[in-house]
Amino acid sequence: MLKKLFVSMIVLFFSPCLLFAQVQEKLHLATGSTGGLYFELGWDLKNAIAAKYMNSLSIIVDSTRGSMDNTLLLGNNEVQLALIQEDIASSFKKGTRNFQRTPYENLTVIAALKSSELIYIFLPKGSTVKSVFELTGKRIATGERKSGTAFNAAAILDAYGLDSTHYQQVFLPLNSAIDSLQSQRIDAMFFTANPDAPFLQKIMTRGFPLLPIEAKMAEQLTDNYPFFSTDTIFAENQNLFIPTLSVQTLFVARKDVPNHIIYKIANTIFSVPRGHRLFGKFQYYSGNEPLHTGAKNYYKIDGHHQWELYDWLSFLVILGFPAGVLILIVFYQRNIRRLFRHNIYFRLTVILLSLFIIGTLGTYYFEKDVNENFDDFLGSFWITMIYLLIGFEGSNPITLGGKISSILILIGSVGVLGSVAGNFAAMFLREKGDKIPMDIKDHIVICYWNNRGDDIVRELRQSEHGKNAHIIIMFEEGVDEAALRKKSYYRDVLFVKDNPTNSTALECVNVTKAKSVIILSDQNNDKPDPQTIICCLAIDKLAKKTKPYIIAELMDRSNKELTEGAGANEVVSAGFYRTGIMLQSALYHGMSHIFHELLQYEQNKTSVFIVTEKNIPQEFYDEKLTFQDAARKINEKRKAPNPVILIGVKRGDQIILNPHSGKKRSSKDVIFDHIKKGDALVVLAEKFPKL
Repeated sequence: MLKKLFVSMIVLFFSPCLLFAQVQEKLHLATGSTGGLYFELGWDLKNAIAAKYMNSLSIIVDSTRGSMDNTLLLGNNEVQLALIQEDIASSFKKGTRNFQRTPYENLTVIAALKSSELIYIFLPKGSTVKSVFELTGKRIATGERKSGTAFNAAAILDAYGLDSTHYQQVFLPLNSAIDSLQSQRIDAMFFTANPDAPFLQKIMTRGFPLLPIEAKMAEQLTDNYPFFSTDTIFAENQNLFIPTLSVQTLFVARKDVPNHIIYKIANTIFSVPRGHRLFGKFQYYSGNEPLHTGAKNYYKIDGHHQWELYDWLSFLVILGFPAGVLILIVFYQRNIRRLFRHNIYFRLTVILLSLFIIGTLGTYYFEKDVNENFDDFLGSFWITMIYLLIGFEGSNPITLGGKISSILILIGSVGVLGSVAGNFAAMFLREKGDKIPMDIKDHIVICYWNNRGDDIVRELRQSEHGKNAHIIIMFEEGVDEAALRKKSYYRDVLFVKDNPTNSTALECVNVTKAKSVIILSDQNNDKPDPQTIICCLAIDKLAKKTKPYIIAELMDRSNKELTEGAGANEVVSAGFYRTGIMLQSALYHGMSHIFHELLQYEQNKTSVFIVTEKNIPQEFYDEKLTFQDAARKINEKRKAPNPVILIGVKRGDQIILNPHSGKKRSSKDVIFDHIKKGDALVVLAEKFPKL
């Protein structure tokens, strides 16, 4: 019964997974007037979202009269997103000033615009007004009704002691207000705008003088309204800086918009490449208004919001509680403890079930707010298996907790499967092929086989360091051993017909003392990448202290991170390099011949070699040679039978080709000073050089 249960679990693990149809979410974004800066910004956001999430998210851009309109549309649930001045958002949320109503708790922030809006107070030409105090009894244009300009004008005039009974308030659209100011039908005009707004240039070129907001009144306003900041405007016609106030514009959303959607929007606006129309338009918000949970999750992942104590406690509880319950059950229930100790099928079944439950709980809890693939528990279970085995694009965990959960379940479950493979291999004895010497070491093990395997063996035999090395080929099927042995370069090549994930088989080939292990994509497997990952884990588990250098071949390069996490030191994807070579050849004709030349170890062929510290003269380190000095010293021996060209340095795990000194030209740039202890040299030569 227990054996059947275990087999059922394995079948379930590898069974075809459910397909999840994505429904496109449509959100309305309230911006500003048609042709205005924020309307254009809305369209830029719409296009960026469409390019990144075409099938799952769409933005509909709505033109409005401004921030006041946008808040009312948001409150009536006619839009889900809006661009709103921070002062208006604050009053709307608190139910104060123009919003004498119940506080609106459904407003949250995604981000802030990097460029703040300035408050302009224009006067007609020839006006003698020097202060806002002098606007008593004057005709003042305060923008359109329900606009951000009208809201700011009311706050400033009120601070100066001017209510609606002290002046004649005129609500006018911008063009009408400009004409009225020009013809002196009004005595002042307020206008709140971003300095880059296209309409602003139209006003500034008219030469209207600007009225300042005095320092004392500005201080009073910023004390009463913390969202205001002091600022200045340079007036060319007055040839001086005019003191004024500025206010941030916020990109807000209703709180009830799903978290994973807001996460996508935040991810879009903060990850656009340099040169995109959205680049540099938004900044992370750190003000007093609450962040939307989806935005907060993105800020945490992007390093702009620290994990809170609640996050860490939740992580420990989600992952630790099921494990603790399992330990209590196993060690305090006598019958269960006996089964767990003495029945391998029961033990493996319990471990597999526990790992998947813990992993699913973890991924569901941490991903549900930012990733629609994990928004329900059952979906998390299936998507976790898809992620582990196939690596569907878009299903990868996003949060730190989700990634840790997936790594735990990957290592644990595949490790158990490796143990299972070892037990089954021990039960069924096979013909092992060649007898492996007990003291074999510094050999090369090739796991699995495909048409590139023969090329690898041939090139190894032609290389300086591989011509005398023992090579062991481990395979299950698909290798014509008799035909391969007829080739001269298969001297000292041993064939082992066994499962490369079997720990017993790996011990037989002394994999822990091997110099390198090459894991090829199995030609007999339609989806070989999961098998490659399992093989990496099996070797990594077996060789904890003396792990060989593992080079793994992948068919799908998107599995690179998983493979490296499983123990691979290097990951090679043939398709990826083919694409790069073809691209280079298209730009620089004949480039493929250069790569072909460098990758062959035939006589009189120039190849790439890495010369380690033990083969480098001590003077290179003692004299602290720069790259140029080292290249010059090597070039002095150019007439030798094996001419050498220095092309780079290997420092730790990093290859630095053609290094330079000076300032960094990009974030990925590496500044190289001089040759240091432990550095290796990357050179071109016909055979392994003696420097």
